[in-house]
Amino acid sequence: LFIICFTTSLSIVCFTLGLFFHIYKPTQLILDDRLTMRQIMPYYRWWKDTADVLVTCRVFIFNVTNSDRWLAGLDEQLKLDEVVPIVYREMLEHDNVTFHEHNSTMSYLTRRRLEFLPDRNVPGILNKTIVVPNISLLASLLQFFADEL
Repeated sequence: LFIICFTTSLSIVCFTLGLFFHIYKPTQLILDDRLTMRQIMPYYRWWKDTADVLVTCRVFIFNVTNSDRWLAGLDEQLKLDEVVPIVYREMLEHDNVTFHEHNSTMSYLTRRRLEFLPDRNVPGILNKTIVVPNISLLASLLQFFADEL
């Protein structure tokens, strides 16, 4: 008798849980709870104000060392010398945040600012003269002369 009652109770519990999981989809409930942006949640504050997060942007620039000789036609190829990367801090701000409850969306303005980090750069790097090729112009000239051939 105990085994029959236990089996029946277990069957009812399993059926109820199966029906609940079929109707409510627990993975979808968890995803909706975690991924929906709400002003009261900590991840909204982390997203809105990123001042405590350090995001760096490293810019690699190549200096042309033989520009005069190349323009005079003495050298066939440009000689490039890598300049140390210039490091900036990217600050991201989300302003004018508006929640639209009727369609579960939000709108905002994103502002990105770059701040030069002197402690992560070579001293005087911004005052250095660097000659860089105009890639757009070179590509256009290459296309023009390729059509002529």
